[in-house]
Amino acid sequence: MPTAPRIPNLPAEQWTPEVEALFPLMLPPGSTARGSDFNSILVLAQHPGFADPYLRFNAMLARASDLPARLKEIAILRVAWRRGSTYEWVHHALSASRIGLAGEQLSALMQDVPGPVFTPEERAVIEATDDICLNGGIGDRTWPAISAALDTRQVMELLFVAGCYIMLAAILKTSGAPVEEPVAARFAQAGLPGLDARGQ
Repeated sequence: MPTAPRIPNLPAEQWTPEVEALFPLMLPPGSTARGSDFNSILVLAQHPGFADPYLRFNAMLARASDLPARLKEIAILRVAWRRGSTYEWVHHALSASRIGLAGEQLSALMQDVPGPVFTPEERAVIEATDDICLNGGIGDRTWPAISAALDTRQVMELLFVAGCYIMLAAILKTSGAPVEEPVAARFAQAGLPGLDARGQ
């Protein structure tokens, strides 16, 4: 991780109307937020033409309901580990803990073989996410388990989620965007396991 961001947050004096239109996209409909507390969004704002459709897509994934939230967070965290994205890991470990994933399960997500702390359905999602990260798509060995665990729309959503967060991990790692201090403090207070990126 660079000691200083390679691609810094877009400073407020450069916020055009196009940039300001980005800020409410990840918030509840009708929000008129000006600015953002998230370094990820302030880095993306360096290219608002691409950031706008990306954030709309990300917001759609966040609100989609075909893939259960628990499975979605498991997939995102597996991407974060595989791609070594501390920023994604911290934010989504906090999200996952709020919906019931325990520290033991978060630690297991940082192992090549996560072990018995996950259900067969959850293990199928982990293996499919590994395939997407490492091989570019769900392969023949993994397909029987994931197609038995999820229906077609859920598999499609998993592919969209993994692809979205693989791309974001690349942007965050390249830019050097740091985790925000209040978020890092909540993560430390929660006692959640930090990222072990050895599985990249």
